[in-house]
Amino acid sequence: MGPMPGDSTIRSAANPLVKKVRSVLRGDDSEHVVLEGERLVRDACAAGIEIEALLIAEGMELGCAGCGARVEVVRRVDGELLARVSGLSNSPGILALCRVPTPGSVGALDECAAEKDALVVVCAGVQDPGNLGAIARVAEAAGANALVTTSGGCRPWNPKALRGSMGSLLRVRTIEGGAAQAVWERLEGFGFRAVVACTRDGEPFDAFDWSGRVALWLSAESGEWPPDVEARIEGAKGVTIPMAGGVESLNVAVAAGVLLFAAGRNEASA
Repeated sequence: MGPMPGDSTIRSAANPLVKKVRSVLRGDDSEHVVLEGERLVRDACAAGIEIEALLIAEGMELGCAGCGARVEVVRRVDGELLARVSGLSNSPGILALCRVPTPGSVGALDECAAEKDALVVVCAGVQDPGNLGAIARVAEAAGANALVTTSGGCRPWNPKALRGSMGSLLRVRTIEGGAAQAVWERLEGFGFRAVVACTRDGEPFDAFDWSGRVALWLSAESGEWPPDVEARIEGAKGVTIPMAGGVESLNVAVAAGVLLFAAGRNEASA
């Protein structure tokens, strides 16, 4: 990371970098993502993500040691301007414009398959960025080997998902798998046993045998599955979280937390 010129502070909303950031935050540019906050920037650097520009509020110290080789441009920005540009209600004073990483292929799951007790989480149409981020966070905490998303759901590089994951989406092996059927077939080919989270009629999660290679399938928030795997879902082994009272279902991220820790892959439970 080269030194910032002494008089290079950005003070105009017409600056090309500022306009680029706003374009990404509006969703007009799918090839870039904006990360806000020092922790996310550090995680991005550690994950080897290309940072095209790092914008720092005037007067703020830069604490992202070790990011130098990953950052192409570093600029100071007027604090009030950066706050207006920020996608957050309270700007953390540091913002990175990053190129979206090349999506991992489902073929990369062969590395997971090398472990006899590998655990993969499949988000089959999860729409809400907050839910996807929370699922990634608990997947990392529970020791899952990978997280796979399918077509039609929230992308892992959604800014809200990244913030909600507290950086887990940058640390966990994350794969945009495409069509759900292709993901199912590839996991099956690698010897993963499909386990479907269902609200009713599945085996109680605390009595379920979680041993071996397991692919835990989570549906969209509506409970619907991608049409191309509906028949397979019906024939797969289901697992259920028993609930008291009149509660019909749990939030998908909450359910993921219960089930992933029940699977017992985290070191703390070993």
